Amino acid sequence: MNEIVVHTHIIGQKHMFVKITEFINTLSRKYHFNYDLYLHPITPSRDYVRTYSIPYEHFSKEGKWIISEEELLNVFEKELARIKKENNVNKDF
Repeated sequence: MNEIVVHTHIIGQKHMFVKITEFINTLSRKYHFNYDLYLHPITPSRDYVRTYSIPYEHFSKEGKWIISEEELLNVFEKELARIKKENNVNKDF
């Protein structure tokens, strides 16, 4: 049986990690995949560190993240389908 294992690195501030890991846990249960999660807290917080892994169009002019959960799920489902295809995994979720 082929298992899907998603390797994830999250760079962020400590207060963000609980909600992000809860979201990933929800996806893992719904789509039946395992994951390795590596958390990298930003230090010093907010002062000098910038990361640009989320495209700028998902941020408002006020600096708020404006991508919806539905959009995130759509992107995730497309990526999961691509990974399954590349790995010849035919299991439907």
